[in-house]
Amino acid sequence: MLGDIVIPNFGKYTFPRQKVGAMVIALDMAVILTFVIWIYVQKFLIIKEAKEFNDEISTITDFSIIVKNLPPQPVYQTEA
Repeated sequence: MLGDIVIPNFGKYTFPRQKVGAMVIALDMAVILTFVIWIYVQKFLIIKEAKEFNDEISTITDFSIIVKNLPPQPVYQTEA
C-alpha cells in the first residue's frame, strides 16, 4: 500500500503514516521529558554536594581575626 510504512525487522506489519508520525512525536516528547528530569536531578545533586563540602573548603575568612576597641586613626599619628 502506498500510504503505509514498513519498519524493517519489526515483522510483517505495516503502519499508517499518521500512526508512525504520532509514535515519533511521542518518542520525541519522552526524550525531552527525560532530559529535563535529568537536568533537575543533576542540579539537585550539585546543590547537595556543595552543601556537604562547604565545611571542608577553606576561605580567607577562616584565617582572619577581628580586632575591636582600637583608638581612632588620628591617635596613631601616621600618614594616611
